[in-house]
Amino acid sequence: MNKFLKNPLWLFLAIGVLLFTVDYFMSSAKAEKQLISLTERDIDKIIDTYAGANGVKPDSITLQKLIQLDIENRLLYDLGMELGLDKNDLLVRDRVAQLTEQYVLAGADLSDPGDDVLQLYLKENKDQFIIPAYYEFNQYFFGNDEKKASQQAFFLNSERGIEGFRNEDVPVRQKGNINRIAELFGVLFAGELNTHQANWIGVLKSNFGYHVVQVQYYSSPHDIDIKNIEERFIVLNNWRKHKQQAFLENKLDVIKSSYTIQVENFSN
Repeated sequence: MNKFLKNPLWLFLAIGVLLFTVDYFMSSAKAEKQLISLTERDIDKIIDTYAGANGVKPDSITLQKLIQLDIENRLLYDLGMELGLDKNDLLVRDRVAQLTEQYVLAGADLSDPGDDVLQLYLKENKDQFIIPAYYEFNQYFFGNDEKKASQQAFFLNSERGIEGFRNEDVPVRQKGNINRIAELFGVLFAGELNTHQANWIGVLKSNFGYHVVQVQYYSSPHDIDIKNIEERFIVLNNWRKHKQQAFLENKLDVIKSSYTIQVENFSN
């Protein structure tokens, strides 16, 4: 036995067999192919995405190219994940985090809990559920001509109607709550309008210029009524958002429990 071990030829052969065996198993491992499978649903999504961007569905040649591009993107994605490129790319990490959040939130039970639960939620968060003042009005725009706007407002108040109006100056019907009106015309316009009610006619200045405003309908701000279908939906929608957030935070707490989190000191 000792002679066998001391013989350089046999030792060389043994090393060769060992290297061949290791190389064989490594090659076999590399030969195992990963599966990339495009389902009918995947292809339908490719078609819908193309149609949404171009207005028509792709022809057979274009679809073949799109499928090939999708396969190449999957290959590059897998390679990038193997190389760990996602770990240092904030855009990739944030996108994956957003998709994961959506996946997690899909598990939240958001079925209608009933009036009793919503009424309690409304009571506990009453300050969040005040319906703002609502307006419906006609407005005639006069640009920066305040004098003409005031004159025409006087005519409208005296039931003479707006005089000398051109076709492009026809009244524009507006409606919405006071917050929406502030977004459209500015806070000064909305603030002044909020001091008036139905049947008021006058001049208001917006971010664009002067308007003659004729208020047709007004409803005052009020607390939400759970018996009103539209207002009940506002409470239900907010309850669902609250439930989703609580569900996500609970899931994150579970995930965090298996991590040790360190944040290095930093200075502003």
